[in-house]
Amino acid sequence: MAKTKALSSRGKKDLEIPPIVLKVKRDMKEKGDANFSTMKKLTESKDPALQNDLKKMWLSLQEAEEKKFGSAHAASDESWVHYFILHAASYSDLPRYYYLKLAEREQLVKDIKKHSKELIRKLQYCDLDCQLAYSAERQRISFYNKLTFAERREADKEKTALARISDFLNVLVKRAERDIGGVKAGRADDHLRARLFVCDMAQYFEKTYKRPMRSVLLTAADALHDTKYDDDDGIRKILEREKPVKDAEDFLFLTLSQEAPVKL
Repeated sequence: MAKTKALSSRGKKDLEIPPIVLKVKRDMKEKGDANFSTMKKLTESKDPALQNDLKKMWLSLQEAEEKKFGSAHAASDESWVHYFILHAASYSDLPRYYYLKLAEREQLVKDIKKHSKELIRKLQYCDLDCQLAYSAERQRISFYNKLTFAERREADKEKTALARISDFLNVLVKRAERDIGGVKAGRADDHLRARLFVCDMAQYFEKTYKRPMRSVLLTAADALHDTKYDDDDGIRKILEREKPVKDAEDFLFLTLSQEAPVKL
């Protein structure tokens, strides 16, 4: 069970989840927020010891926010709560290829290259390598075998991006080679998901609060991944051995994008 360090400025009677956190939780539930399940796991536990640690975790986060921006901000600005939940949810569920064994990732890249090449060959042979016309104004992708003069003029007018299906597939292959081939995750076992979560969240805390906040990581990992790390030393060893996900912030940004046109 996680053993979060006691807070220096609060006694046991004051150990309650900050009101602003509970407000955000209510709002997320009412709006049907996709990350509500993460918020629930980080605020509720049937295990009394873990529930107590969750209270300490939120108070530690609030104290860190107070030191950075002041007590008024920490008590009224909901952004720090939302950002923590967003990062915790995203880093708990990275794309599946992050959790594959090295040999499986290498085979996945080979399969994508092989099948893309085969599909491109068949499309081109049958004159089906259509042009894709993406209209930013209409937020729509159209397929054209041959653009008429009027269609090309309309495409130019709407400033659409034109490319063929084969262009898109070639970009997909390059991204697979870069993204899947660039994963530096350690051994793929039952704890890899938790280890990557710890590393990526520690990186987020370093950027936000200038420290990894190991006690918070200890509790969050236990609540979300049932890790049962005994103490901060377990977190420290993970941070020393495991590497954070490359471009984790870029991945997080993509999860926020409703529309993300691909540059071809």
